[in-house]
Amino acid sequence: MKNGLLLVSMLGLVFTACESSWAQEAAPGASKLGGQVFFRGGGGFLTEGNRGGGFYTDAGGDAGRNDGTSGFSMGFGLDIPLMKDPWLGNTVLGEILIDYAQFSDKTVRQTTSLVVGPPTLSAVSVSELAIVGAPKYRFEGYGRLRPWVIPVGMAFFVNSPPTNDSTYLDVGLHFGTGIEYMLTENLSIGADWRYNLNVNFTNSPAGDFMTTGVYLGFNF
Repeated sequence: MKNGLLLVSMLGLVFTACESSWAQEAAPGASKLGGQVFFRGGGGFLTEGNRGGGFYTDAGGDAGRNDGTSGFSMGFGLDIPLMKDPWLGNTVLGEILIDYAQFSDKTVRQTTSLVVGPPTLSAVSVSELAIVGAPKYRFEGYGRLRPWVIPVGMAFFVNSPPTNDSTYLDVGLHFGTGIEYMLTENLSIGADWRYNLNVNFTNSPAGDFMTTGVYLGFNF
């Protein structure tokens, strides 16, 4: 009987130790998983001219041109860890980003009023919304500093106002680089630069734009 109780006790201790080990393995820290949810804000800049003089932008510019090229940007994204680089040990992530950039906001002739009358002036915003999916390569081994680069990604753009031929949806490529600092295991701050190449923008030279700013990341 005593031997049986001793065996049961030993098995219980072994099971408890294994259970503790499995629990730790099932819930690793943020630095091991490497994912992140982030919120960013900064500047937005058209890089190939402006959209002043368009029909929907300012009704042809007959009462002022909506020709600004710089403004603000804001957005949020999700970084999902995919794998470790087998050669250098760096992290490969998949990024999903939704980013809004406004370049001009001026009081001009409101296009709809030309149709329904009488012609009126109002503030019209010139902006683009980017929906991005991209691979993200993050360099490890620098302590709390984590530089990263997006070599190329896919992007879908919503143009506002539409182009002269009423196109408001376009596709393009997304590039980016940045660096962040881990304040704690669960919280990071960073700065980034991103470029959006609009490969299908019609009737205007001003389809490409870049954003730069800072972000707050919540690590998991």
